[in-house]
Amino acid sequence: MFAYRFGDTMAKAEYKIRLRYTSIDYAILAVVAVVSGLIFYATWFVYEFGETFGGPIFARLISYGLWFIGAPMAATLIRRPLSAFLGETLGALVETLIPTIGGFTNLIYGIAQGLFSEAAYALTRYRRWDPYVAALAGALAGIPAVALDAILFQDNRLSRGYDSMAYRSYGQRSFIRLSNLHRNHERSKKMIRGH
Repeated sequence: MFAYRFGDTMAKAEYKIRLRYTSIDYAILAVVAVVSGLIFYATWFVYEFGETFGGPIFARLISYGLWFIGAPMAATLIRRPLSAFLGETLGALVETLIPTIGGFTNLIYGIAQGLFSEAAYALTRYRRWDPYVAALAGALAGIPAVALDAILFQDNRLSRGYDSMAYRSYGQRSFIRLSNLHRNHERSKKMIRGH
């Protein structure tokens, strides 16, 4: 239970977490899985382009965000517990079924990224579905991606600090851009209202 201000009166409301998925939720989840899987598939071309012209660190910087899109998209559209996990995992399953460079490891990444993304929504007790939580879900998905790169592919650049500096810098710039976008949106709403 929480309280919020509505004008001068104090009103109380209860949030109920809807645990049951409807047939519409399953349909949306299926669409999100296919769309995410196709985006994940296309991201391999972005990754290869980046690796060719800027090396593996540049390739990750321009492609990783696209691989983390399944969870926030599903959670934002469905707004139920486990929707982020299912969106990322089922998207990775679709990507795995399409022959890509990653093969079966795509599913391993999808499960790990889905769990970490779901944690962002669980931290809010499934009460917030705004862009900040979606950005946090995308950022948390980066943790297992970097760890799995190091474990599965013996990518030792992480241990030398190159990737961690680049990821931190990219994440900070993305968060600042998102914050500025939200702040500008709030300003424009106030201007429209005449306050």
